[in-house]
Amino acid sequence: MLWSIGSPGGLNSGTERRPAPRRALGRRVGGFTLLEVIVAFTILAVALVGLLQAFATGMHGLSAAQASATAVMHARSKMDEVGQTIALEDGELSGEFNDGYSWSVVIARVEDQGEFGPVQPIAIPYEVEVRVAGPRGGGLSLKTLRLGPAQ
Repeated sequence: MLWSIGSPGGLNSGTERRPAPRRALGRRVGGFTLLEVIVAFTILAVALVGLLQAFATGMHGLSAAQASATAVMHARSKMDEVGQTIALEDGELSGEFNDGYSWSVVIARVEDQGEFGPVQPIAIPYEVEVRVAGPRGGGLSLKTLRLGPAQ
């Protein structure tokens, strides 16, 4: 008995040859059918549409967040000017920033809340409201109380 390691015939000596496999008529050996390719492209198209919609939604949210942050920055800036460059007295001012955002400041004296007798107040409270509107709509409003000198 002759043993051969690694021979294609198994335990045989490798002298016998097997015939090559024949293709059956009407059957495919490899490749994809047109239907399989169409189904694959359909699945790919649906996945891409979903990804593009998610990307567009994310970009819209990013744009809205940036506009909101800019409006808050402008409103805080104007709020800091009240009592410094904007006089703390009853009235309304408005204007526009260089980037298209508009602003308005409303200052109103808070009326006395009670009687203190002969005591003179050392400060007068004012309600300050700053409104900022974006160039594409939307906006925000900040309100606070500021103390002004007694007159």
